[in-house]
Amino acid sequence: AEPRWEWEQDEGDPALGESSGAEDKAGLGDYLGLLTQNKAFLAILLAEIMQQIGGWMNLIATLKIVEDQGGSAIAIAGVHFLRQFPPSVLFPLAGYIADAFDKRTVMMMSSLVSAVTALSFVIVAENRSLPLLYILICIKNSSASFFDPARRSALPLIVEKGKLGLAVTLDGMAWSSMLALGSSIGGIVTSKLGLRDCFILDAFGYVMSMVCLFFLPRLKGSPEERTQAEPGRDDQPRSLRTRVRHALREGMASITEKENREPLAFATLKGSGGLVWAPADVLNVMWSSLAKYQLFGDQPLTLGVYFSFTGLGCLLGPLVFNRMYGNSKKDLLNAIVIGISFLGFGYLAWTFSFNVWMVNLGNFLRACGSSIVWIRSTLLLQLTCQQKYLGRMFAIENAFVTIVSSISVFVAGYVLDLGSVSLKLMCFILSIGSFLLTALWAYLKASRFSSSKGKRREWSYEMVESRELDCDA
Repeated sequence: AEPRWEWEQDEGDPALGESSGAEDKAGLGDYLGLLTQNKAFLAILLAEIMQQIGGWMNLIATLKIVEDQGGSAIAIAGVHFLRQFPPSVLFPLAGYIADAFDKRTVMMMSSLVSAVTALSFVIVAENRSLPLLYILICIKNSSASFFDPARRSALPLIVEKGKLGLAVTLDGMAWSSMLALGSSIGGIVTSKLGLRDCFILDAFGYVMSMVCLFFLPRLKGSPEERTQAEPGRDDQPRSLRTRVRHALREGMASITEKENREPLAFATLKGSGGLVWAPADVLNVMWSSLAKYQLFGDQPLTLGVYFSFTGLGCLLGPLVFNRMYGNSKKDLLNAIVIGISFLGFGYLAWTFSFNVWMVNLGNFLRACGSSIVWIRSTLLLQLTCQQKYLGRMFAIENAFVTIVSSISVFVAGYVLDLGSVSLKLMCFILSIGSFLLTALWAYLKASRFSSSKGKRREWSYEMVESRELDCDA
């Protein structure tokens, strides 16, 4: 029989109640131990790294094309909107598929489509067609919409409960490290070699991601969970049309049940942060276009350095906070509230910036906050939501953050294009918004989510044994 871990959410459970103490606060040895002992997690982590490093290079090259074609704030906002729009439309289907099918297969198919699409960007590098660029961005991110819910909902299947916080933190650290590395390399490659090489390296990253995923075991929940993920399932064959219609109708129905109301509230945390952090990429492009804030008069190189400091903040923020806060619900929410306040301090640094290094300081502080919010809210969902609903919950979270972020970035871009608000005034407005959100979530934490009272359901998660890594490949 496969190993199972039982999780009874009682009033004193450290997973959701009061902090369990120093054992929750991880050291370097804990992270290294997880990487060396859990090959399935290492495979998923490497797959994500391969995708991210090329993806950030793709973003730098894409923004360079838009900048060369006029570089208006609304055109730059269009790039970010199309990167975020697909998950907000596809989330019912993506969440259903992540819960009902083998997660390894879902991730591999997503990577395959993304690799082909990424290679097609080479055409844009030659003809600089903005309509074609926008179409390819939409296709590429539509494919990626299926990868992320499957990847994140797979972690509780391959990582034991006590090490889930380590896994989520390492996942976030990998993302931030690749942001720093990929954007730096993207700036250099774009500046010195050209756009074509950036897009080819992006496609190669997806191919390498598929290689990593190939060594995973099959990642399916228990038969009971798969049946619950597809309510009304019977032994009769179904057409593809019927299955898709069923997915859209039933995919989100169960998560509105009373037991999922608290996880559903936590699924809005990233969207709250996205309201203020989303315009940052547009603002970074605008900072890098100003001669006073450039390095050596090189716009792509400057933008790459800006994103590198963003990656550095994303890397160091969670490391520091993991030493200060444990994995109880109280500690997770405390860290999230402080993380949102860091967004405000980052935008304040931009408001009073006078050279390139002040902009980098703002990027560092802002990224520390956004990474803390991202990682801690992910762990909060994984600890409060049942596995059979987790893919759909992450899909809803994805959709909410992308809708809010898309609206925010478009409004910011439109207002800046009108010329009625200066770049520094926009940064000040976003800093005030960050501090207001800090106050709101501090109030909700104290009044709504302060404790886990009463006994709750016992949840069982079936895990994949590490010895299965060489099987079913």
